Amino acid sequence: MTPAPSQSIICPVCTAANPADALICRRCDVPLKKDEAAADDFSRQQALRRMRDDPSHGMQFSLSSVLIGLTVAAILFGIMAQMPGVGITIAVCCLPAFIRTSLLIRKRERMGRKTSTEHKALSFVGSIVFALITSAVVLIASVGTFCTICLTGGTKGGDSLIIFSGTVALVVTLVVAYFLFKWSRSRWWRDVFRD
Repeated sequence: MTPAPSQSIICPVCTAANPADALICRRCDVPLKKDEAAADDFSRQQALRRMRDDPSHGMQFSLSSVLIGLTVAAILFGIMAQMPGVGITIAVCCLPAFIRTSLLIRKRERMGRKTSTEHKALSFVGSIVFALITSAVVLIASVGTFCTICLTGGTKGGDSLIIFSGTVALVVTLVVAYFLFKWSRSRWWRDVFRD
């Protein structure tokens, strides 16, 4: 039996009428406290929990994310129409940045952190810079390894020198990859918890 409107508390989440002495909503279990901030915080946590449990929520994007993606795609297509080589290079740099930004925003949403449109744009620009730095380091390491092995191949005692220089180049590449991985991981968590 639904209580009379004068003797009831209306739930702020589901708008169900509850008895005046009720501590939680009879329909959605939200606390019916006088403190609306606590009830609002609890209802937000409940909504996040429901979204996490809902498998269809995994592929949803906010409107601002879709608009940022479309804007970047339009700019890339415009550049590719005028200068195909430059446009393809920029697209190759933007794709990992866009994927990283999407994963970052999704991780923040699962943790209950709001991400503004300007924060999304800044995260995307930061991801592009990160992708460019990573690409430059990988390119320098691979070209350095290739040149080291090629230049030592033409000297006397070539086999042992090639093995030694290849080993040194491999060790340097692995050390650079380790520090790059550590840097990217610390940057990821810094971006996730940034307010």
